[in-house]
Amino acid sequence: MKKYVAYGIGAALVDTEIKVTDAELAQMNVEKGLMTLVDEARQEELLGHLQGHLVKAVHASGGSAGNSMIAT
Repeated sequence: MKKYVAYGIGAALVDTEIKVTDAELAQMNVEKGLMTLVDEARQEELLGHLQGHLVKAVHASGGSAGNSMIAT
């Protein structure tokens, strides 16, 4: 079997998974099932709503370069 060396260059990101109810999504004006990029102000607003949930959050590495390298 031939050995390959691969490199990935990209932004290092951390995905945060937080369990919320449909009612909480509606309260935060977040549409279920979609990924939406947000600016810093909106991120702070959302984190304020989720403050009590962060103790149970699951963190995982992310980013397109990292994900592509894992899939290779």
